[in-house]
Amino acid sequence: ESNIHLLNEILTQANFPKEAFDRVKKQMLASIQERQQSPAQVADDAMFAHVFADHPYGHPIMGDVKNVNQITQKNIEKFYQ
Repeated sequence: ESNIHLLNEILTQANFPKEAFDRVKKQMLASIQERQQSPAQVADDAMFAHVFADHPYGHPIMGDVKNVNQITQKNIEKFYQ
């Protein structure tokens, strides 16, 4: 029953603490930078960008450094609403 209560709380009363937001954003940036160090991953990204161009498949799932840096806590809260 506590799992259902927790799920209900997450879905109806979600909060986005600054510390958690900052931590996840740093993790995403680190993952993107790590991905950029792998020739195979860079090649995959380039191939998808070429084949799919402006389609969502043509963009990395995690985004890129520029776009992740532009995400704010307010953006996340607004998206949730």
